[in-house]
Amino acid sequence: MIETWIVFFIAAFFASSSFGTDAKNAYVSDNLEAALRSGPSTQHKIIAMLKSGREVEVLDSSEGWSLVKVQGKAGSFTEGWILSRYLMNRIPWEIQARALEEQNVSLKEKTGPLEDSLRSSKIKEVQLEKQLKESNEALDLIKKKYESLAREAATYLDLKESFRNSQEALTQCRQEVEETTAENQKLKSSDRKMWFLAGALVLLCGLMIGLVAGRQQRKKKSLLFD
Repeated sequence: MIETWIVFFIAAFFASSSFGTDAKNAYVSDNLEAALRSGPSTQHKIIAMLKSGREVEVLDSSEGWSLVKVQGKAGSFTEGWILSRYLMNRIPWEIQARALEEQNVSLKEKTGPLEDSLRSSKIKEVQLEKQLKESNEALDLIKKKYESLAREAATYLDLKESFRNSQEALTQCRQEVEETTAENQKLKSSDRKMWFLAGALVLLCGLMIGLVAGRQQRKKKSLLFD
């Protein structure tokens, strides 16, 4: 991000690198000191030596010389002549580098909190991914438990239905056994009565036979004695 801003500013400075005589402001060329003279020739007195990067205001140009105005340390302005070839309208590399360095520091100060925020966001993202993974694992476990409980519940319902059917069948069997037992008891009671009546009948028949036989014997004896 910082490098992008640096490239942007350098490109902006390059775009203004050509110099024209109608430029309002200009700079002394890189890596030299230029003499500011009282007139447009080397014969005129040197007023001041302008270092590389010094900003001047161009008032006029003629025959390779430029009339410029320079601001002094006390705030006053000085006018003089300087060779036009020593002037350029782009900002000197040293000033550009210093400006870019200052901008770089400023951008670092501005991007510092952003980088901290980005770092914090990445940490939070990692934590959220971890939580999401744990949540998915917990969800899978719950799903498996649910499916297991559903199978067990289905088995339980089947067993419950089977138990209910077995209870009903057992109750029905008990009723049938009780009814059969009652019928058997009735039959047994009837058999005992039948046997008792048959015995009584046999006994009665025996008595009657005995009586008849006794009478016949008595008749035979009476006939013999007569």
